[in-house]
Amino acid sequence: MFKKTAIQPAAIIFVFAMQVAPILGDVPTYRVQYLGAGWTGTGINAQGDVCGSMSPDGTSLVAGVSHDGQPFELLPLPPGMQTSRAHDINDAGVIVGSVCPNQYVISQPTAAVWRPTAEGYDVEVLGVLAGDLYSGAYAINNVGDIVGGSGFWGWNPTNGVLFTADGPVALPDGMMGVDINDQRVVLTGQRLPET
Repeated sequence: MFKKTAIQPAAIIFVFAMQVAPILGDVPTYRVQYLGAGWTGTGINAQGDVCGSMSPDGTSLVAGVSHDGQPFELLPLPPGMQTSRAHDINDAGVIVGSVCPNQYVISQPTAAVWRPTAEGYDVEVLGVLAGDLYSGAYAINNVGDIVGGSGFWGWNPTNGVLFTADGPVALPDGMMGVDINDQRVVLTGQRLPET
């Protein structure tokens, strides 16, 4: 009796695998494209445009974008800013991230958005919540909603933010805005609150 019980689970798994294989079809194939030395991609849209950042000197960061598999191009900086970091790109090519007036965009960021134009990109600083010093824009959906964080410590924002045309608005219950889909559902840690 013991021997028969030990064999049965293996047989069930084998039959299941045999049934699933035709449903899955062919294994997908992938191709690798080299987009530039030192770049780290952080977001990709449906067209295959990629945003990301690189460190030209080992300390500071600069944001860029790659279109159609081409090498990364630097994104412009607003007046008074020295460094930048890109986090996400939507299907319209709008990129969100952070900018900084010194070389430490990771520790002293201010949220920013880059919007495509005929000549390249326009950049806009999005600001911080009242009383905070730093912010970062982490995600943008295809509706144009931008979410991120704001706080007193740049590398560890404590307040989730929806960046609107009227300025940053705190997300409910201190939820961090990590990602947002086109139905305006915000991903924040282990929860999915709606904006």
